[in-house]
Amino acid sequence: MARGWHQLHSDYRIRQTVTYQQQQPGGPYFLDRSVQTWIEKHWDLATGQRMEKLSVQSLQFANIRPVA
Repeated sequence: MARGWHQLHSDYRIRQTVTYQQQQPGGPYFLDRSVQTWIEKHWDLATGQRMEKLSVQSLQFANIRPVA
């Protein structure tokens, strides 16, 4: 069974942080940045080792609006 299904997941967490920006006082808020972090922990049954994987995705948004 360890050959076919060699990873046993024990923990999987996702965290997302979003920041907003106001372009002018009293104006609307716009999405500025989004950062997503996820951690995966598991046992590798084929080797008997504990494995940990950390992934991060960061997005920066450009809020460009036409001016009259």
